[in-house]
Amino acid sequence: MHTIRAIAAVLWFSILISVGVYVYNGGSFFHDIRQFVMLYPEYSFLLFLLAYAIRPILLIPDSVMLVIGGATFGPWIGILGGYIGENVSALIAFSISRFLGNKWASHSRIEFVRKLDKVVQKRGFITLMILRLIPIAPFDPINYGAGLTSMSYRTYILGTALGVIPSLTVYVLLGSALANPKLLIVALVLTIFICIKLVAMRSLTPDVYALGWYHHTRKRVS
Repeated sequence: MHTIRAIAAVLWFSILISVGVYVYNGGSFFHDIRQFVMLYPEYSFLLFLLAYAIRPILLIPDSVMLVIGGATFGPWIGILGGYIGENVSALIAFSISRFLGNKWASHSRIEFVRKLDKVVQKRGFITLMILRLIPIAPFDPINYGAGLTSMSYRTYILGTALGVIPSLTVYVLLGSALANPKLLIVALVLTIFICIKLVAMRSLTPDVYALGWYHHTRKRVS
């Protein structure tokens, strides 16, 4: 098992180096993925889901994929594809992290890891829901971080399925607004609604917010 983990880690690291070289040489995820998706119009939706599924392995931002979905398929199909893609890619990232790093995390003495696991044990579902909403960390760090905790697959899948809906809708509408600028108003209203909900939820779960800003506080103190 240790050999398998080592091989998987080396392969993943090699892929990330290749992605870094691609970006350094001027590669554009938005343009290239959209070209890939539209290469075969009759299979464009399936190709989009395939690209979305492997996205976390390549560390392509989910916001890029959501905007592409909205720009390519429009708001309704874009939201459907984004919802499926978010949940599938999140599960893949969680599983990779659980397979490669959970044993290390269970014995870790790093304070942030221990704080994260403590909050998850106390209220895993609501913690994940809030982290999906607030801009504490990008999508994938949350996915990989959750895999290092004791969070169950059931809690993770349910929290992700419900938590991703507001933010993915905003990004898809932004992409769709490239063709229909009126959708920018809808995206703005939804963003304001999310902010209001977050202010209300902050008083109920202060430990989650304290966890999210932990590194920023540490940096200021040091």
